[in-house]
Amino acid sequence: MLRETKDETLIDMYKIMLSECDTGPLKVIEKYITNSKISYYNGKYYLGGQLELIPEDKITPEKIQEVKDIRMTKGGPTNSAEAVSIFRSEQELTTIETIIKHYIIIMTHIKFRPGGEGMKMVEEEFNLQVSNEKKKLL
Repeated sequence: MLRETKDETLIDMYKIMLSECDTGPLKVIEKYITNSKISYYNGKYYLGGQLELIPEDKITPEKIQEVKDIRMTKGGPTNSAEAVSIFRSEQELTTIETIIKHYIIIMTHIKFRPGGEGMKMVEEEFNLQVSNEKKKLL
């Protein structure tokens, strides 16, 4: 959606998100989805290379912290291939964190821009309060 929008603010927000990602966001998401479809993974993928999840699981700050905690308990790499794998997994997790951070910012913008659902709710609440105040004055 963000790649096809005409909203200049959203385009700028998307560009900022991309500039903060270590790895392409779509690449990471597609990798996790593809891995979950490989029979070896049995419908699952490994968030940050550590935490087994299914595509329907929500990635929360707690799950991201769990991945970081798992990493802290493990020793370092035993060879260069493992070092590359660990580095790649860390970049992917950082990218997921960036996606989540910007998702919240972007969705808040969409919700509260003029005509957005959030803006309509705020306007309705405002009008209700004004109406109640008018009734009190009468």
